Amino acid sequence: MTRNLLLPLLLATLAHNTLAANDSGECDRAADPIHPGNPADVAGVSHIIFQTGGTDDSSATASKDTLVITDEAMWDSLRLACENSTEAHAGTPRYAYQLARLYEARNHHVSAEKYLRRAAEQGDPVAQTRYGMEKINHWRNKDGLKWLGRAAAQGYIPAMEALGDYYENNTDIARAALWYQQAAEAKSGYAARKLGQLRLTEKRRNEARTWLEKAAAYGDARAMLLLGDDYRDSVPAKAFTYYQAAAEAGEQDAYYPYARALQQNGKPAEALTWYRKAALDALDGRAAETLGELYLSGKEVPQNSAEALYWLQRAHTAHAENRLGTLFENGEGINQDIALALEHYNNALLAVDAGQEETRHAHRKIADLTSGNDRAAVQKRKQHYRAAIMLGNDSAIDLLTALGEDSDTINALLQERRNQQDQP
Repeated sequence: MTRNLLLPLLLATLAHNTLAANDSGECDRAADPIHPGNPADVAGVSHIIFQTGGTDDSSATASKDTLVITDEAMWDSLRLACENSTEAHAGTPRYAYQLARLYEARNHHVSAEKYLRRAAEQGDPVAQTRYGMEKINHWRNKDGLKWLGRAAAQGYIPAMEALGDYYENNTDIARAALWYQQAAEAKSGYAARKLGQLRLTEKRRNEARTWLEKAAAYGDARAMLLLGDDYRDSVPAKAFTYYQAAAEAGEQDAYYPYARALQQNGKPAEALTWYRKAALDALDGRAAETLGELYLSGKEVPQNSAEALYWLQRAHTAHAENRLGTLFENGEGINQDIALALEHYNNALLAVDAGQEETRHAHRKIADLTSGNDRAAVQKRKQHYRAAIMLGNDSAIDLLTALGEDSDTINALLQERRNQQDQP
């Protein structure tokens, strides 16, 4: 009789456990890959997208790092699985965190916040970090620091990094350094690099190098770039090694300095490859400018005016715009076009990297090429000659005089320039 009663109970328990396991497995489709509590066989996804009704955007669905919820039935299945897992595994708060991620994908912010807080209160370090950051960033609530501190106390490195960032952004450098150091000692490349950067600003160069080298050893590509910059003038061979490591690790800001280092080391073909990557992938104007100059000169690559024009037009640097102005002004390899020349000289004045030399040249060329004897044209030429003189172009003095500028005005202009030069 007892055996007959136990069998249904065992079967019911087995069925319940099977359903619970199925729910857990389904919910784990929404797992976060950075979560330290994930089982070994759960990879997780960085992004969850609710995307119904068909789409031409296949990039999201093709990514192994993205869970794309394609219809309401799929959403309900995932949500129910995570709700059941959250209730069945109260001691495993990551299920509540995963449920919060699902609600975030639907922009159900109230429900997302509810389960994120629940996971945080149950001690989940990832949820505590996310919840803390939301309080700080969205609600300007310093209570978020408490949650970050709880996650950091569990040894969760991203929470330590976030605390370092918070205090650095709020100019409490001493506290920022403490948190960065704690994370760096736990082998955070990001934190070691940030600590190195803080030490650089404090002129503690040797200490900065120590932390940057640790960051580079931990795989932080940005630290490799900074070390390349630091060693560029003193130990070029070491700088080359760091630039190469940073560029090959995908640090786009390293593409251009690595290309320059390759060119300086007599490797023009490799340099050309990295200049192209810098210009196209990193949108580095200096790289595009260099490519334009290379194709104009024909020294390390075959001379090609069309290629030169293409790269110079991509650069948007002051030098490239002045170079284009010269090409169109003189008809070098292209049809002469004074209107386009003037357009590029004007662009040089607007370039974000415009320095004194490039600006002076552009002002002088605009004045020289502006045609017409009407009052507006003459005033425009005078304006640009004055600007060129203020920037040190003394040859423009006679040209300004020829336009009728009186000597007292010119002498006053020169005195103003001297006064500016005398200023510290």
